[in-house]
Amino acid sequence: MAQLSAKHAANARRSDLKYAFNAAAQHDIDTIRVATLPNAEDGDETESGWLDEIMAPAQTDIDQLVLLLEEGQRQSILRTILVGY
Repeated sequence: MAQLSAKHAANARRSDLKYAFNAAAQHDIDTIRVATLPNAEDGDETESGWLDEIMAPAQTDIDQLVLLLEEGQRQSILRTILVGY
């Protein structure tokens, strides 16, 4: 019986962590959206469409955040290369 209780507690902690990570990822996505599109109105699809395209293949909030961070790195590298020429 104690083993079941311990397993249940471990599963609950994992579930709590999953929700905490997803909430943190969603917060970071919102922060990126605000920083990238400071003049966009809420629900303005034309302004945020390209961000949505970047995140489209993602299955979770964490996947979306990783895709946005990858794109940010890609843009940073391109800027660095272009400034060098």
